[in-house]
Amino acid sequence: MEGTEELSGYIVLEYEVHPDDTRSHWYTFYESDGTFWEAFSVTGEIPLSDLYAGQSGVPHYHRAS
Repeated sequence: MEGTEELSGYIVLEYEVHPDDTRSHWYTFYESDGTFWEAFSVTGEIPLSDLYAGQSGVPHYHRAS
């Protein structure tokens, strides 16, 4: 498929703690060598099967079984 790129790495479910002790959860993407690539805010049910970026939904990531 034209315009398709495949990357290898891993995803970690991480969180940050706010001053009021609430947490924001993130799916944090790392390349295979541990380099940070991108993070997406987690909302709703965990784990998600599909992850969409921005309002357009592009890029779209699907969790492999």
